[in-house]
Amino acid sequence: MSEELQIETKNYILKALKKAQDNAGGAKAWCHRDPVLWCKVALHVMEKPSSAYQFYEKDKICTKNVYYDIQKEIFEDPESQIIRNQWASEIACIQFLGIDTFKKSQEDYSKSVEEGNITIDGNELFKQAKTMQAFNDIHSKLTSKNVQKHVVQHVVSQEDYEDKAKKLRDKIKAKQAKQAQVEAIDGVMEV
Repeated sequence: MSEELQIETKNYILKALKKAQDNAGGAKAWCHRDPVLWCKVALHVMEKPSSAYQFYEKDKICTKNVYYDIQKEIFEDPESQIIRNQWASEIACIQFLGIDTFKKSQEDYSKSVEEGNITIDGNELFKQAKTMQAFNDIHSKLTSKNVQKHVVQHVVSQEDYEDKAKKLRDKIKAKQAKQAQVEAIDGVMEV
């Protein structure tokens, strides 16, 4: 890794640690309890020099839950979009490889069925389809394609405002007129 990238990564991790500490609910959060560990995990999440399993299991740096909690904090940061895009690219490559493998296995399976060597097994087809669906879901999550956004706007023009104000004034005048009538009737009844 170039020196410039190392400096940028270090700065990003320090900013992310500060954000995590500001947003943490208390001193029990890992960013407060062990900021050095938090930074090591964040660095691993950013650079991925080895698998997460190797990092938390074989190297015994942290537990699985700690690793994924810190990864979640990193990925929630809007600045981590670049990282998420890199992950999405990696998953897309795996997905395309899976599609090729799926096509090849389907060709072989179809050939074996046509030759009468095997009968169609729906379970295997179901498993292959579920695998492809899982890759697609992961890719959608990493690229934020599965997020729905609803925008609610209340637009009131000056004319709408004036119409409502006029209706309210008319209501007030009608109420006052009715009140005046009631008072007049009460006045007549008292006599």
